[in-house]
Amino acid sequence: MQNLQNSHESLRFVSWAAVSSRPQAEKESLPDQRRLNHEFVANLSRHYPGYTGAIIADLQVIGSRSIVELSTAAETYPDAYGELLRLVRAGAVDAIVCRSRDRLGRTDALSITVERFCLQHGVIVVPRQSLPTTLDIKTLRDSEGAGLTAAVEGYLTGSAVRRLVNEHARGMTARVSVEKRFPSHLPYGYIYRFTPDGQPTVQIDTEAGAAIQEAIRLYLTHRNYREIAEALNAGGYRPARGAAWTPDMAKHIVANVDAYAGYISLNRRSQTGRTPVQVRGDHAAIISERDRQDVLSLRATRQQARIGRGSVFSGVVVCTACGKTLSSQVQYYQSGSERIAYRRLRCTHCRPQHSIAEQEIEAVLIAAIDQLTQSGDLSAFSEQARQTLLENAPDVGERQRVLDQALALIAQKQQRLLNLYVERDDLAPELFGAEMERLKREAINLQAQLDALRTQVGAVADAESIAARLREVQSIGRYLIEHRAADLRGAQMWLAQVVRVEVKPTAGSTEITAVRWLV
Repeated sequence: MQNLQNSHESLRFVSWAAVSSRPQAEKESLPDQRRLNHEFVANLSRHYPGYTGAIIADLQVIGSRSIVELSTAAETYPDAYGELLRLVRAGAVDAIVCRSRDRLGRTDALSITVERFCLQHGVIVVPRQSLPTTLDIKTLRDSEGAGLTAAVEGYLTGSAVRRLVNEHARGMTARVSVEKRFPSHLPYGYIYRFTPDGQPTVQIDTEAGAAIQEAIRLYLTHRNYREIAEALNAGGYRPARGAAWTPDMAKHIVANVDAYAGYISLNRRSQTGRTPVQVRGDHAAIISERDRQDVLSLRATRQQARIGRGSVFSGVVVCTACGKTLSSQVQYYQSGSERIAYRRLRCTHCRPQHSIAEQEIEAVLIAAIDQLTQSGDLSAFSEQARQTLLENAPDVGERQRVLDQALALIAQKQQRLLNLYVERDDLAPELFGAEMERLKREAINLQAQLDALRTQVGAVADAESIAARLREVQSIGRYLIEHRAADLRGAQMWLAQVVRVEVKPTAGSTEITAVRWLV
């Protein structure tokens, strides 16, 4: 075990000690492990001539249970796994000394993941009972490292993946239904406290709990997520992450209302058919059961009142002041005891922002289509459409390049996600499937835009094509707008290809300035 290429090299060691059962403690107790680790590092040159070492941190774990994910281990044991990850990522350590590899984690998956993580960051795991042949990281990567990589990839492929997924699913179900513990990360608002024997208990983070109570109160007063985020920022509440509250953070709190009322849930949104599980947890509730029921009822009401998914006019209405399209938003007004939902299109790029009701856009478009229908001679409309296309022609090449790049980027993301799923064991199948599906939908949407752009390019110089498309608008345009709920996505794509409604901000409102045909 000699390595003479690195003479007089001093390594920074972490001493790692762990026991997860009484038999393990009887074989080698925590004090014995720490003592033997220190003795090994003090006499390092006996095993590896030319090397010396010093221990910079003593870390220990008591009862790691059957944790599979490295992220969960770091959260459950922040003073052990969490500190180890911090030191490794910071480049503050060169090697980890432990009794044997199985002390890195109670499950094979966690042990392998820890060692692979260390190897990727240039840190060597040194089990005293099976010493590596060298302490040279480059040599190790080329020899044992390559073997470790192959072992991990083999472990996470084929039947091994299915076995790991099934064991993980059964373990998570038991963790929730029997042990009444959260399946993975603690939700914002809760923290782990540890008993003297090293067992974690879930307690309320007082400061975060106050923010959660305020967010739920605001939601029950019919505030939207943007308004909730603004109110929390104004109130000085500590955000879940980052420097300030965002609408997504507020939405996440409302989505976790069950946990904040004292429940633990699993497989709520499973895409693989797993049975949902929900039990009353042992953790303290931050909000009352009544607040939970009120939130669930209000969420159901809002979902029922939602007018489709998105607006048929998304991408159609353009602000001439900033050159950007307007975004669709659902808003409400009170009619007696009933809250009525309707959509507005808002320009979020101008300051101040301005908006217009979707009904106004619908009315002006139907009027424009009726004008087409009543016109026997389409030449004037054809010339207007031709000029609009010619005006937009210089931007076509750039837009096509941007869309092509976006499609290529999605393909890269899909490949990286696949590699991540194969190489790591802390990416849940539900998350993998949902993210792949989201990327697929993005790719389909971009491809549709690219196809529409190519159609537009081909139609610029074709007067007969323009006339034919205008006749199509005459025949089906009004029907598609008035019956858009039957095929919202189809109506969106069709309108985006044939028309633009131009608007501009005026004093306290938004004015429609023109309807331009793109056919």
